[in-house]
Amino acid sequence: MENPRRRQHLVRDGSRVLRFDGELLVAMSSQRPGIPRWSRIVVYRLTPEGYVVEKTGVSAVTHQPWCIKVRQDMIAWADAHEEDRAVQRVPCLDCLPDVRHLDAQLRLERTRHKAFVVPDAEGLVDLLVEDRLTVPTLITRVLDAASEIDSRIGEFWWASAAP
Repeated sequence: MENPRRRQHLVRDGSRVLRFDGELLVAMSSQRPGIPRWSRIVVYRLTPEGYVVEKTGVSAVTHQPWCIKVRQDMIAWADAHEEDRAVQRVPCLDCLPDVRHLDAQLRLERTRHKAFVVPDAEGLVDLLVEDRLTVPTLITRVLDAASEIDSRIGEFWWASAAP
């Protein structure tokens, strides 16, 4: 029987799209009710070796076009992709746009996509831990879960966490 988690995947890295065959190992998010910004991390295992890490930063915050917090890279609601339109929008606390009736000119904080290809489990752990003194909860949860599935990840994760 074929592993249903092993198949072809598409992952965005900025405007690039990576296409690869691999196995989905872990997908987790820091999304919580009432928090307008969150991250998602997805880890795929490649055959015969290597990993792809997809990091996505999502923001539901919407701004008036004249808001002091608007940046050049923000898109207008009228130009939003399906992915950005699917996010339940919340108003910026400075400019208070009406998010119940989204005007075409309202500005959206963009969803950010990054993808990394790493050659081995050590590279995966190094990429996620980034020499931090304190590893964020989401990354800890991702590496703990990945370690349960792939012992090579566990070897390097637990070694990096040792005092």
